[in-house]
Amino acid sequence: IKRVSTAGYLNLFRVGIGTKRVSTAGYLNLFRVGIGTKRVSTAGYLNLFGVGTRIKRVSTAGYLNLFRVGIGTKRVSTAGYLNLFRVGIGTKRVSTAGYLNLFGVGTRIKR
Repeated sequence: IKRVSTAGYLNLFRVGIGTKRVSTAGYLNLFRVGIGTKRVSTAGYLNLFGVGTRIKRVSTAGYLNLFRVGIGTKRVSTAGYLNLFRVGIGTKRVSTAGYLNLFGVGTRIKR
């Protein structure tokens, strides 16, 4: 995974596709899983995979509520908080279809 620059850009690998980045405006392009790329707006809304999923809000605390298809919405566990708009807080992890590690040296994405 690419590093986060001081400008706030984050490059994310998309499995077998390419690279996206997080801009200082707060847009996040997630790696596609055969469906399409969604993004986080400055208002803090996230739609992970579409296909009838509901849009969830990222709280001011920086926590991300993930939508699990066919299961419902759940909060990321204490081992997996994701701070979207705060750079340099440390390595965090989101567990969805795979692991997405953001912010930190030596992080990686596992399918």
